[in-house]
Amino acid sequence: MAALRGQPEGGRSRPTSVAREPGPSGDDVVARERALAESRERAAALEQTRDDLQRLIEARNKEIAELERQLGKGAGKSQPIKKPAP
Repeated sequence: MAALRGQPEGGRSRPTSVAREPGPSGDDVVARERALAESRERAAALEQTRDDLQRLIEARNKEIAELERQLGKGAGKSQPIKKPAP
């Protein structure tokens, strides 16, 4: 019996290439790692900004509390604030 065209004798075909599951290429992996690193850096910077702003708010709240305390002590000594005429 003659072999069919493109097939070895016996009628079985050989796989021409091994099936591979598609996955990210090396460049894709590097790009994702770089983007992840940049995102982490940005998150760290935002956290630092948040912490700085929180300290600033706390300092301002202390200042306001001190000014309110001073106003409370001198309330009997000062005259009321007059609103300007329209």
